[in-house]
Amino acid sequence: ADVDRLAVTLGPGTFTGLRVGTAAARGLALATGKPVVGASSLAVIAEQARRLAPKLRAEPVAVAMDARRGALYVQHFGSSGHEPVTEPALLTPEEAAGRICAATDSNADIHVVGSGAEPLADAIRTRGRRARVQLTDIQPHAGALALMAPHLEPLARLTPIYLRQPDAKEPAKQPQYVAQP
Repeated sequence: ADVDRLAVTLGPGTFTGLRVGTAAARGLALATGKPVVGASSLAVIAEQARRLAPKLRAEPVAVAMDARRGALYVQHFGSSGHEPVTEPALLTPEEAAGRICAATDSNADIHVVGSGAEPLADAIRTRGRRARVQLTDIQPHAGALALMAPHLEPLARLTPIYLRQPDAKEPAKQPQYVAQP
C-alpha cells in the first residue's frame, strides 16, 4: 500500500536477467494495480555516474558497456539530466564514436563511463576529439533507478530492450530412425 509505482531496468543486459526482471515487475503490477516505469540500464548507469561524480551532473555523458565480441552497448545523455541524446544501441567502438561525436559540440570533452569506456574513448580520440574516462567498473544501481522513477512516465507495455539475439539456440532436430522388420 505504501508503494506508488514499480520501477525496472529494461536492458540492455543478459537475456535471462531481463526476462526475470520484467516478469517480476509485471507480476507485482498485476497484483498491486500499481503503474510500472522503466529505464534503460544505460540510463540508470548515467544517473549513478552523476551521483558518484558530481562534476558529471552538468556534463554530457556517454555510457559504454562491454557487450563482448568487439561490441559495446552504448547510449549518450545530454547535460540536462537523464534525457537520452541517442537510443540504446549495440555498436562497435568506431560506430559509437561516430554517433557520439556527431551529437556533441566539437569543443566539448566527451565523458565516457562504463566497462566499455576505454575502447570507446580510444575511438573518439582517433577522431581528434577529447574523451575522459571515468567509473569503468560502474553498474546499474537500484538507488539510481529509484531516484529516476518519479520522473518517468508509466509504461503502457513493459518490453525489454534486446539489442542482440539470444546466445541459446534451439537444438537441432535429431534424425528419426524407424526400425525395420
